[in-house]
Amino acid sequence: MAKQDVAAGDMLHGFRVERVEALPELRAQASMLRHAKSGARLLHLLSDDPENLFAIALRTPPPDDTGLPHILEHTVLCGSRRYPVKDPFVELLRCSLATFLNAMTYPDKTVYPCASMVERDFFNLAGVYCDAVFHPLLTENHFRQEGHHLDFAEPGNPASPLVVKGIVYNEMKGAYSDLDGTIDRWLAKSVCPGTAYGRDSGGDPDAIPGLSYADFTAFHRRYYHPSNSFIFAYGNLPLSRHCAFLDPVLSEFDAAEIDTSIASQPRWIEPVRRTIAYPIPENEASAAKAAVTVSFLANDATDGIRTLAMHLLDSYLLGHAGAPLRKALIDSKLGEELTHSGYQDYQRDTTFTIGLKGCDPRHATDIEELTLNTLRKLSREGFNKARMESSFHQLELASREISGQFPLRLMDRAYRCWLYDSDPLRHLRLGEHLAELRRRWETEPRFLEKILEESAASNPHYSVLTFVPDASLAARCETEFSKRMAAVKAGLSPHELLAVEKEARELEEMQSC
Repeated sequence: MAKQDVAAGDMLHGFRVERVEALPELRAQASMLRHAKSGARLLHLLSDDPENLFAIALRTPPPDDTGLPHILEHTVLCGSRRYPVKDPFVELLRCSLATFLNAMTYPDKTVYPCASMVERDFFNLAGVYCDAVFHPLLTENHFRQEGHHLDFAEPGNPASPLVVKGIVYNEMKGAYSDLDGTIDRWLAKSVCPGTAYGRDSGGDPDAIPGLSYADFTAFHRRYYHPSNSFIFAYGNLPLSRHCAFLDPVLSEFDAAEIDTSIASQPRWIEPVRRTIAYPIPENEASAAKAAVTVSFLANDATDGIRTLAMHLLDSYLLGHAGAPLRKALIDSKLGEELTHSGYQDYQRDTTFTIGLKGCDPRHATDIEELTLNTLRKLSREGFNKARMESSFHQLELASREISGQFPLRLMDRAYRCWLYDSDPLRHLRLGEHLAELRRRWETEPRFLEKILEESAASNPHYSVLTFVPDASLAARCETEFSKRMAAVKAGLSPHELLAVEKEARELEEMQSC
């Protein structure tokens, strides 16, 4: 097992070592550190794996539905202080030996990971990422290009209608344009309306044009600071090498008090029900095109045992055609197929969702009652031991599997606790937790049945969403949008209209270079 000579209390290139712990099932040694000057956190997993991963995560709870974290994630990658080129990451892809290179916006965080098996290439990638995150150019043109800007329906013709363009704006219009995208946008929002999860970090197209450049840059100044960063490193490169690399990067900053903690959703005493329209083509029949979802607020993601138990129950209830909840729903003929269903633990407030699509919206109550009755029957009568053993076996195999992008899986596990001020090693000890889960299942009467009862069967904190097809929705939205744009255009002077045209062509030219 990989090991290095370092102990709690040691100082290493500006970092104070806070904790060192062996992770035998990963054949790795974990070191947790804090950078003394900037306040940055570092978790390093030393292993014998030659693929090294570096990631910077920042807590970025969205303040509204304008997609600010998403637009910022895009714009950060449009050049930085040391690399003031149009798209440094396209250039990296051309010449790097990277095994992974990306950036991701989550409901409550933004993550910038990169990986390589070549040390020099790895630190070059990490250097570009650090400069992008902490010293991006963030020009107003980049903001307009990635976020939103005005243009004319006929480019070059100011007499044509005014429209909104932007890379994220167009991306999110696509995300809201079909059933699956609409369901995905609403599930967490429906059960967590009082927290960051009640807002769309990706951006609602109707709200995106309301984001100002001033608010955009202020968000970066507040959240993209080392004191709000969680740096994850994995692989066979020694800790001292990482610390020596990071110290000069981070030492430009002084530690700051930044409250970015992610609050939990207060619990309800009764469910909520809502009907939501989604667009379908005007010439398409709407019969049997509805969908119904039942989403429960489950547990805090930092609860390792309960999180594993919910994954186990997900497998037992929905994991195959004969799984009891899946079978009950399909056999009911109340819908044609399941929506994306199951347990989700990618945010602090985890959720368990069951849904059917290809439904009649009048059957929403029947689907809700069938779901609850099936869950209550299972929690009351208990589980089939052989089938539960099979679900255990699948979960145990998955926990030991070393598949493609294994370092990213470890990163995700660490962030699921670390970002919520809990032990980042908790979900890295899956073997220990699975053994504990099995022990409790075998020795505590009705252990899993009680978890199912508390999380779903008798849990009043759930939403029932009925997604109804509307063939005229797209046309109505377009009409409303056209009216708003006409009003905006009417308020612009001839000089301002020429400025819109000039800026739009400049952005077009910038993108084509």
